[in-house]
Amino acid sequence: AGTTAIVKTFTANGTFTVPQTGKYRVTVFGKGGNGSDSYATSSDMIYNGTGGGAGGIAVSNLTLTKGDTYPVTVTSSTSSFGSLLSAAAGKDGSGDTAGTGGAAAGGNLLAENGENGTAGDGAYPWGGGAGGGYSANAVSMSPFASDSGGTGGDSASVSSGSREPGKTQKLTGYGLPAFGTGGGGGGYESSGYNAFVYVRALAGAEGMPGAVIVEAAIE
Repeated sequence: AGTTAIVKTFTANGTFTVPQTGKYRVTVFGKGGNGSDSYATSSDMIYNGTGGGAGGIAVSNLTLTKGDTYPVTVTSSTSSFGSLLSAAAGKDGSGDTAGTGGAAAGGNLLAENGENGTAGDGAYPWGGGAGGGYSANAVSMSPFASDSGGTGGDSASVSSGSREPGKTQKLTGYGLPAFGTGGGGGGYESSGYNAFVYVRALAGAEGMPGAVIVEAAIE
């Protein structure tokens, strides 16, 4: 894919002014969806949290001219680079329904939906579902794309001490921020395997933020 150097990373709205005429690679991530909290409707009806979907991802190689400006949008619902690339946020997990991945458009190298989150374990110990990540194709295209989102929280009895909320995937395998990945769903805390007595819900994790990353090609 060639050698590149990061020129600017946007995690909020802004404007990119091209510093030098040349070739650039632009990667756009939609925000990752949040994992849902675990919950119970009664002492014997237990539900784990579900994972949020990953935001869409779009990647383009572009030739840009010095001094030209491009509006950049990074919000909780969409990310974009001018009118050239855009990516929608992944959907939040909701109750027992996992979040779906956001869509993307405009990438001349890649424009893919983020992967869906998952529902959690359907049986004891009712672990939370995982957040969505990105396909092997996307991961091979961009070192900023992670193949997995946040993991679901573990669940167990109060006495075990291992019950956990959902988690957020913080880094990719390259040690870079895992932009756009979904948050994991919350685990479930009960007073014991046989009693199924509800104690409390455990929180789902927030999805990773969206971003627009501009890199310069190094010849």
